[in-house]
Amino acid sequence: METPLLCYTVCMEKTELTAHSLLTRDGRRLVSRRGADGTERLELVPEAALPPGTPPARKWTIYVLKATHTDIGLHNPPYVQRHGTVRRIEEAARLIDADTRADDDPAAYRYVMEGAWFWENYPMDRGEAAARRIVADYVARCRMDVGVTCAGNHEFSQYVGEAEEDEAYKAQSFAAVQGVYPNDLVFASRIVHGVNFVAVDNTYYRFTGTVSLYYYERGKRLLKRRTASAKAVFSNPELWPGPEVVARGDENRPTDAGNPNAATLSDGRHAVAWYSGAKRPDATVYLTILPPHLDTVPGKECLE
Repeated sequence: METPLLCYTVCMEKTELTAHSLLTRDGRRLVSRRGADGTERLELVPEAALPPGTPPARKWTIYVLKATHTDIGLHNPPYVQRHGTVRRIEEAARLIDADTRADDDPAAYRYVMEGAWFWENYPMDRGEAAARRIVADYVARCRMDVGVTCAGNHEFSQYVGEAEEDEAYKAQSFAAVQGVYPNDLVFASRIVHGVNFVAVDNTYYRFTGTVSLYYYERGKRLLKRRTASAKAVFSNPELWPGPEVVARGDENRPTDAGNPNAATLSDGRHAVAWYSGAKRPDATVYLTILPPHLDTVPGKECLE
């Protein structure tokens, strides 16, 4: 399988380097080379300075899909969400009618319903004739379609009140669910039109330690974190404790900052990337490295 980042190992100034398929707008290529001490260094080198014969950077076309998800009955009663599915189909039809782009234009507006339930409500509420018009006027033109969705942990739910959702709970219905679905419930892989769809067992109940929630408080220019027991907050989201301040921003306008993204490093520490500032040279992406959780009281600053 091809990786999205192609690498070519070439020689430059008697130093072995790897030229990646990452090209800046001003014509510089991302390369990596290993120093005498064995450490790898990344730098941007003008393409004209690369050795002759270096393959050109591969051009990629990236398609972005905006998607939303509805948990039926979670945020609103099902009858409210049912009404919304019908209304959104009709709103999408109006948007398609107002779109002057051709049907084969990749940028043309399209609407894909999340699943069968979202479509089946339409003929029941609007009638078969109206549903057939949607199919003929929009689905046949590939401007609307019905998506393929699968439930998360719902297939094992007993819906009998409070229960500890662990392996024993899942085992009560595992055989019955497996008898309905032909694929392996633990791991399944299927290639459809060249795309490999992989499904793995839902294991959200195995989070038994602590979880951290990072967010940026705009206006005050503060990166904050809340840390709590996973078991406690997953069952009661209102049990999150007060936050601790872990970093400060310096943007001029409070709206030009935020969007923290966190990951756990191999040593257990947290790496949090967030930005501050609107435009170059004022815009900065910060990387804050923190221990998994700090022995602090809510509101105490723990800047690193």
